[in-house]
Amino acid sequence: MEKYLFNLKIILVEPKGSLNVGSIARLCANYEVNELRIVSPKCDTRSVEAKKMALRGQKYLNECVIFNNLEQAIFDCDLVLASSGRIEKSKDSFFESPANVFKWISSLSKIGNLAIIFGREDRGLTNKELLLAQKVLNIP
Repeated sequence: MEKYLFNLKIILVEPKGSLNVGSIARLCANYEVNELRIVSPKCDTRSVEAKKMALRGQKYLNECVIFNNLEQAIFDCDLVLASSGRIEKSKDSFFESPANVFKWISSLSKIGNLAIIFGREDRGLTNKELLLAQKVLNIP
């Protein structure tokens, strides 16, 4: 696996499901993410269910940093990407494909900390939260 030239931080905003948090921790381990951050969790992020789902990603559950708000969670990030499942067909849409965002990131000379924000399971990120990111990935 290719090593990143930056520190990758995954940020979950108000996750409701322990199983979902555990799954994300497992993905963090699979993709060698540097840190898992969680904003105002609505579940027990260290529950038995989360740990069972995390498998070898339990380190991320044990070491995750909890924040009260998204602004605090991105305080040290040079580049912030937000994910969205919204589908807008208007010409004013500001959502980008993952491929276009990857090309853009690759063109940048230096990134210290890169954050990717994932919103709530039921309603995603608010417009205010999306505006905190430099780019918004459209993940259908």
